Amino acid sequence: MRSSSPPAGPRWSALVHVAFLPTGHRQDAEDLLQSALERVALRWQTLDEPEAYTRKVLYTQAISRRRRLGRRPAEALTGQPPETALVVEREVKTRIVLEAALETLTPKQRAVLVLRFYEDLSESQTADVLGCSLGTVK
Repeated sequence: MRSSSPPAGPRWSALVHVAFLPTGHRQDAEDLLQSALERVALRWQTLDEPEAYTRKVLYTQAISRRRRLGRRPAEALTGQPPETALVVEREVKTRIVLEAALETLTPKQRAVLVLRFYEDLSESQTADVLGCSLGTVK
């Protein structure tokens, strides 16, 4: 069923989370989502899958924005309290190493990882979303 208006509430939170994955920063994710929704809002009612289209716009804008603004250095943990009280030191070290590794990827490589492993898209679906060849995704 098609929604008649852009997402709010739980859908907004889900889309902010999706936008966070390629950006790595909450504020950047919210800015990116707002920008994507501005682009999609005028066509929202005419789209068959408006949320899926919004996600595609998110990924392509994240890639473009990151190219335009340049890369940020890898940042350590934010210093905010962990979501669970018992954080194992190994998990923290793994997260730091993973964040540093993700920062070394190009914007398109990072988008591929998000689409393939977070969104659980196939290689061909990922290529369609990013507008690239199947070989590029592989």
